[in-house]
Amino acid sequence: MQRQAPFPRPMNSAEARELWEIIGRVMADSARDVASRTRIAPQPLHNTIARDVVLHRVTDVFLRANERGALPQESAAEARTFLTHSLHAFILRSRAAFHEKPPHP
Repeated sequence: MQRQAPFPRPMNSAEARELWEIIGRVMADSARDVASRTRIAPQPLHNTIARDVVLHRVTDVFLRANERGALPQESAAEARTFLTHSLHAFILRSRAAFHEKPPHP
């Protein structure tokens, strides 16, 4: 069942679990999207983004959208876009630093 209202502040434990599940899906979806663009397997990407600093930043983007009154689906889309673009840009910068050519589509 999809939530039809923004998350309240403060959240109870059930709402926090629901938020955690959404953030997990956002991170997994972003890893799959970037993997398809870069030909890097999703698991190494997931291992890269499964860090506290990334988790906190993605959660922050989600909660800021939530505070503006966005539905959880909209907040998740905003967080997913942020993470996907950030991760893709990081990979492109890393490849440029090591003079690797990006894969051809």
